[in-house]
Amino acid sequence: MKLDHIAIAVNDFEKALEFYKSLLNVEPEIEKDEKRGIIVGIFKLENVRIEVMAPISENSEISNFIQKRGGGIHHFALKVKNIEKYKEKFKCITDIQEGITAKKVLFLDPKEYFKTLIELTED
Repeated sequence: MKLDHIAIAVNDFEKALEFYKSLLNVEPEIEKDEKRGIIVGIFKLENVRIEVMAPISENSEISNFIQKRGGGIHHFALKVKNIEKYKEKFKCITDIQEGITAKKVLFLDPKEYFKTLIELTED
C-alpha cells in the first residue's frame, strides 16, 4: 500500500492552480468530470499526486464540503490491491466505481473512521 494522492477542495480553481504551479513548479493535467460535477488539476510529483478540485455544478460531490468548510484538504487516497476485500471489511459510503485517475475507487465512511475521508484506489 502507498499514498496515491491528496485532494484539496477549492472555491477559486484558477487562483489555486496558479498557487500550486508556483509552489510545486509543475504543470497540472486538467480533468473535468461532468457526472460528478467537478474539475480537477492534477499535479504529478515524484512520489504522490496533489489534486486540486473545484465544483462545476451546485450539486457536485464537493460543493457541500466547500459550503460548510470553505475548502481545504478533502481526502487522501491509498493505492491498494484487491479493492473488493476492503469493500467487505470496512464501512463505505460508495460502491466501487471508476475514478478520474484510477480504474477502481472506493470511499470509506468518515463518520466511522475519525472524521477523515479516505479513498482507496486500484489500477
